[in-house]
Amino acid sequence: MIGATLGAIATLVFLVIVAVLYLQKRSNNEVKGEELDFDQLPGMPTRFSFQTLSECTEGFSTKLGEGGFGPVFEGKLGEERVAVKRLEGARQGKKEFLAEVETIGSIEHINLVSLIGYCANQSERLLVYEYMSKGSLDRWIYYRNNNAPLDWCTRCRIIMDIAKGLCYLHEECKRKIAHLDIKPQNILLDDNFNAKVADFGLCKLINRDQSKVVT
Repeated sequence: MIGATLGAIATLVFLVIVAVLYLQKRSNNEVKGEELDFDQLPGMPTRFSFQTLSECTEGFSTKLGEGGFGPVFEGKLGEERVAVKRLEGARQGKKEFLAEVETIGSIEHINLVSLIGYCANQSERLLVYEYMSKGSLDRWIYYRNNNAPLDWCTRCRIIMDIAKGLCYLHEECKRKIAHLDIKPQNILLDDNFNAKVADFGLCKLINRDQSKVVT
C-alpha cells in the first residue's frame, strides 16, 4: 500500500516537472518568435547584445550626461561613435519595449536624433543613438566647461531647428508623438551647431485619433 502511494506521488511529481519544462520551453519559443517578428519589421533598429554594448562603451566608463530616463555613455561601434542610453526604471515588458523601439526607430528627420539600435536583455533596456559632438544645448547657454557664448544668429537657427523637429513629431509623422520633456538637456548639437531633439517617444505615445490637447 505504501509502495503504491509513493509510486503515485513520484509519478505526479514527474508529470509536474515535465509540464513546467514544457511551459518554459513554449514561453521561450514565443518570446524568440516575437523578437524575430520585430527584427523583420522594416526600419527596425539593430538589436545588440548587452555584452556588445558593454564592450563598446568600455564597461560604461565614459558618461556623456544624465537624463530623466537614465545615464548616457559614449561608445564606439566599429568606426562609428555612438551614445548609449541605459534606461532606468523601465517597467514595461519586452514586447511593449520592442514596439516602442520600432515606432521611434521608424522616425527620420534632420532635426531628430536617430535611433541606431537597442538592447533588451532580461531587466536591461538600452538605446543606441547617433553621437552628437557638441553635446547638449545647456552646456552652451549656461556657459559650462568654458564654452564661448553662442552668437544670436546661431541661437535663432537652433530655435528654428527645435521647432522643425517638434512640428514633425506633433503633426507630420505617421504616429503622433508628444515629447513632454523639452529642455536644453534634450537638445543636442553637432559640429556645426545644427540642433536635434533627443529623448522623444520615451514619455508617452499618442495615437492619431486621440485629442491634440496634451497635458
